[in-house]
Amino acid sequence: MGIHEHHARNGKRLFLLSSFIFFAAIIAFILDYIRTPYFQWGKDTVTFISMIIMALLFMIYSFVEKERAKKIGTTIRIEEPLPMLEQQRFVIRRETSLITSITYFSMDGNTMGILREEYETKMQKVWKIFVSLFLKSLNEKRFVLYNELGEAMLIVRQRAGMHLSYTFHDLAGDKICELKQTWNLKKLEWLLRSEHDEEIGEITGDLHANIQKGNWKDGSYIEVKEDAIPVEAIEYFSASGGSLVNLSIAEHAKYERALYYAVAAILTLKNR
Repeated sequence: MGIHEHHARNGKRLFLLSSFIFFAAIIAFILDYIRTPYFQWGKDTVTFISMIIMALLFMIYSFVEKERAKKIGTTIRIEEPLPMLEQQRFVIRRETSLITSITYFSMDGNTMGILREEYETKMQKVWKIFVSLFLKSLNEKRFVLYNELGEAMLIVRQRAGMHLSYTFHDLAGDKICELKQTWNLKKLEWLLRSEHDEEIGEITGDLHANIQKGNWKDGSYIEVKEDAIPVEAIEYFSASGGSLVNLSIAEHAKYERALYYAVAAILTLKNR
């Protein structure tokens, strides 16, 4: 799958969302008209107009996404997937969906991996979606990192609480380390701690998280730039959004390589 399919999928989702908002606004207007069959400017009218405008904006953007998909689809070359764990420069984008999903793209516009929110049962999935709409800070989440072949490599769990905290686990469920956001009035700061609660690295950035840089004590390095366009692949990622990642993993890294790629995706979630 290439980035053009990502645009096409987002376009469809935005179109469905705009249609839902539009019909909800129409139904609300009809019910209000039945209750009071004459036009009267008021708070309900303003709400109705706001919903219509929102629906139109989403619909316009859905058409923009579809056009981008067609344009990029004529230039992209779908090739054999590149090994995800060998890429040091790539783009990650969050999907438009109720379930959190972050896709990794190589510089040739092809998909090379995905970090996806998953649960063991459908009932648990529905419950988590419902809770996250109202109580985000109290909602625990579970993510799975997949490589270019669709093979699971790592499990990430977001802990509930006011501080953002993520724990990384191998496929057997054993904890590897933890990434925790700390309070700081001047900058955004993340601390990396081992399974024994020892500090193994630090990631810092501005309060808006436009650029985040970090180092592990094993010599690995990461830089995440939000809404950055890679110049060497501008025809694929121009105006596409997402984050540009530069990742350097030490030759004798202490942890499995999948961990460093998972951290790159988690950093893009920020306070969402």
